[in-house]
Amino acid sequence: MPAPPLGFQEALARCQDFAALGADLVFLEAPQSAEEMARFCAEVKAPCMANMIQNGCTPLLPPARLEELGFKIAAYPLTLLSSAVEAMEKSLAALKQGRYPDHIPFSRLQEVVGFPHYYQEEERYR
Repeated sequence: MPAPPLGFQEALARCQDFAALGADLVFLEAPQSAEEMARFCAEVKAPCMANMIQNGCTPLLPPARLEELGFKIAAYPLTLLSSAVEAMEKSLAALKQGRYPDHIPFSRLQEVVGFPHYYQEEERYR
């Protein structure tokens, strides 16, 4: 069984220790409020990272607000994955109902996945 959390103050002290040791970037796991987020950025003398996870413990703030609080980088580790899963579920539901799901034009799909570059490279070997 994992040890219980030691609290915000202990986590902040450890972040300060990492900054003092020369960390390039410091991350505080799951601050519970914008106030904790602001305090983290104000009291840690290193670039701070925010981790924005929908339905997580940390408030989801817009990028401009994160910057105001002092964050230098923000990660959105589940945003694209959850959006992709939702789109796949909607597409599968449409197929199940006998409809063809909405989609982007094939030319746009080719562009996004890198076909133009692939075709350029292919020409090198002809």
